[in-house]
Amino acid sequence: MSIGVRVLENWEAAMMRRYRAGGWTQAELAFFFGISQGRVSKVVRGETYKDAGGPVETGRRYERKR
Repeated sequence: MSIGVRVLENWEAAMMRRYRAGGWTQAELAFFFGISQGRVSKVVRGETYKDAGGPVETGRRYERKR
């Protein structure tokens, strides 16, 4: 048995971005796709899978309370 990193297909990255735009949390996406929340963050922000398509997050969704 080998332990490795799950490789996403481009269509999965695009789907992940659409689900995120639809309101799914990064934690929910991580569980659904079987990857870490940090990796979800990179996908939905367009740092990885740049050619996959789908909406890319460009900034904070919520303002921080001061």
